[in-house]
Amino acid sequence: MGKRKNILVITYWDFSEAHIQANVLPNLKILSRFTDPEASIFLFCFNKKHLGKEDVLRIEKELSVFRIRLIFFDYSHFGVKMLIRYVWLIPYLSYKVFSARITSIYAWCTTAGAIGYLVSIITRRPLILESYEPHAEAMVENGYWTTKHFAYRVLSFFEKKQAQRASFIIAANSGMRQYVQKRYNYTIPADIFFSKPACVELDTFYPDEAKRNLIRAKLGYRDDDIVCLYAGKFGGIYLKEETFVFFRSLYDFWKERIKILLLTAHTTEEVEELATKAGLPFSLFTVLYVSHKEVPEYMRAGDFAICPVKPVPTKRYCTPVKNGEYWASGLPVVITKEISDDSSIIEQNMAGAVLYNLSSEEYQKAINKIDKVLHQDRKSVTDNIRLLALQHRNYKIAEDIYRQISLKRS
Repeated sequence: MGKRKNILVITYWDFSEAHIQANVLPNLKILSRFTDPEASIFLFCFNKKHLGKEDVLRIEKELSVFRIRLIFFDYSHFGVKMLIRYVWLIPYLSYKVFSARITSIYAWCTTAGAIGYLVSIITRRPLILESYEPHAEAMVENGYWTTKHFAYRVLSFFEKKQAQRASFIIAANSGMRQYVQKRYNYTIPADIFFSKPACVELDTFYPDEAKRNLIRAKLGYRDDDIVCLYAGKFGGIYLKEETFVFFRSLYDFWKERIKILLLTAHTTEEVEELATKAGLPFSLFTVLYVSHKEVPEYMRAGDFAICPVKPVPTKRYCTPVKNGEYWASGLPVVITKEISDDSSIIEQNMAGAVLYNLSSEEYQKAINKIDKVLHQDRKSVTDNIRLLALQHRNYKIAEDIYRQISLKRS
């Protein structure tokens, strides 16, 4: 059989975060099918919520069928303190590579890619980049850093170096090859470059009229209520006050018929404050914090959804997980302009509305489009929108990429 080809997967998130649950784990379960059947996949996560030993054992037992094992490291925000931690983190992971007989390193997104690059250099193991997309420039566009910020300069350096080091690059968007060429004056070889958006588990997210009626009744919605769904947070890479201005436009149009269902970690107090500032009665809102396993159930309660990503230039190269989940659930989507390929897909397929600016007039145009969609046959609408997930967010895309990489590496 030869040497076991164990894999180290490096992420920059807590295990409980949606990035891990909705994106990383489903991909690793597929990746396990294209690895040595005796090999293990070691998943490295930052430990923000400090899982206990019993929780870790329980999770590892659930993942054992996919040969996935966990490695945790206490987290601090990127900065001097985190750089000090890196002094220990890099040797720690390098030791893990040797002790666990790791033969390749997968790094998820460019922040983890910086760690993966250093470990790859030290251990001389091949580096494979997953969900490669701009991060340093995005942090500047969203107002977190300036171009003079130390973290910006460090991450920009590593974004280029990891691309140059990588044996394979799986980007979040096909445009990343042109982005790297323009920004870093480096051409990623075509034979090592793949693009894979954030896919969705189609057997988990799907429209179901009976389940929809049950969950709407549970939430106290009437048959003629129109439910706007949002799964995510406000602020950061997402619009905040502007989103509540949009909600106000919904209320002005549909009055008490509009209901806003938020699947979010924000507290009811935070949401109520934002609603009050926008002149909205809080009675319109249902604010829920649910596990990722529960998300499909609540998504079925919606009539349409929103994806209020800030329309900054680098978001052309991102891949919002929520859009695939919305589409798989059959929901029309209101989205800002030039977000991944999603904005153009929605526009071309009349599967919602694109906001080309953040004005009241543009909000009204979007509402008119949604209202027109909602007057169409519901089953026809949900079936057509679900086809977008089948075409653009199908895990068969991941299967094909992992198969190709496996063949190239054999």
